[in-house]
Formats: sequence, structure tokens, C-alpha cells
Amino acid sequence: MPDEVKRFLEDRVSPPKERTTLDILEEKHMLTMIEYIDAHSPLLKSDIHEAISHSAGMSRKLKDLEDLGIIMSDKAQGLTILTITEKGRRIAGIIRSISDTIENWESIE
Repeated sequence: MPDEVKRFLEDRVSPPKERTTLDILEEKHMLTMIEYIDAHSPLLKSDIHEAISHSAGMSRKLKDLEDLGIIMSDKAQGLTILTITEKGRRIAGIIRSISDTIENWESIE
């Protein structure tokens, strides 16, 4: 392969993109988790796995929600307990409002 083609390909490789809040919230199960945690807070981390998904990525997603300030986690007696924050409650309310608007659009007009 010519050197100029190698340089072109090397220069073309972009660094990993930093995830935005929307990137995080667009991931599978994120909105469902926020609503579920809001409805059942406080709850065990294992409850999320049982109710929503057993996927290995759930722990990272919960960490993302914690990093965004939507939930808090505490360890007690070897268990991880999740609690919705005030910010999380407001966000869950907005999610419900969007869902209700979509589902009841004809009756709103």
C-alpha cells in the first residue's frame, strides 16, 4: 500500500466520541429503568435485572444514571440499594408526560 494511502487511513481514524446525555438516554431500557426505579424506589439492584433485563450492560447503564444524578446507590448488608433522586423524579414525570401525550393525542386536541 502506498505511504500516502496509509497516512490517509491513519488520519481518517477518529478518536472515540464522548457520549452525550442523549446518547446515554437513547440506549435500550434507559427510559424504562428511570420509570421503574421511580415507581419502586428504593429497590434492590437485582430487582432491575429481574424486572427489565438480565443483560450484562445493565450495571453500566445504572452507573450512567447515577453519574447523571438520576439515581443514587448505597451498599448495605451486601446488597446494592437504588433510590431515585429529586432530579430523577422530575425526569420520570417528563417521560410519563411525553408518553401520555403520545397515547392520548386525539383526546387532547
